Amino acid sequence: MNLRFIIKAIGLLSFVTTSYAKWDSKACDDLANTFASHPDGDYNDLSQCRVNENGEVDYIIVGYCNNERAAQHYINEVSKLSEVKTICLYDVVSEGLDYAPLKKLSNTLERLLIDYYKGEPLKTFPEAFLGITSLKLLSIESNNITSIPDDIKNLKNLENLYLEYSPITKIPKSIGKLSKLKKLLS
Repeated sequence: MNLRFIIKAIGLLSFVTTSYAKWDSKACDDLANTFASHPDGDYNDLSQCRVNENGEVDYIIVGYCNNERAAQHYINEVSKLSEVKTICLYDVVSEGLDYAPLKKLSNTLERLLIDYYKGEPLKTFPEAFLGITSLKLLSIESNNITSIPDDIKNLKNLENLYLEYSPITKIPKSIGKLSKLKKLLS
């Protein structure tokens, strides 16, 4: 696991102001069991899970899944979480997945991290991310993305965009329309 990613993921906890129950929550157990219910799934692929004061999952880290069918199942299941604010996918097979289900979270999801250090990384910027207008932080580090689409301007709430360790050669001028953007690392 990449130390920079761990530090960043831990740092994200400082953004969260609600009190959390520990992993002993039923909602986290249910999610882990749902992951494990897939033929290629694994209970342990859900590395961290937190719930808010309503008992709803609002923070998850999924890691070390190199099976595309299981990873797609995880994305489909995570997209059903009505109060999730942070999703971290690290070393989860990413190229070829359909991220469109995550658009269902366009009113709640604030932080999305898809950092890949082994295997098959993203080659193109997923169009589905452009529909998650509530995003404040988007990290797609250590992928093979070479350009950012012009429609990045749709992410009006974006404050932090991390593209480090990706061979970005084109950043559109429209990124200047992101009035809340504080950090752009590429």
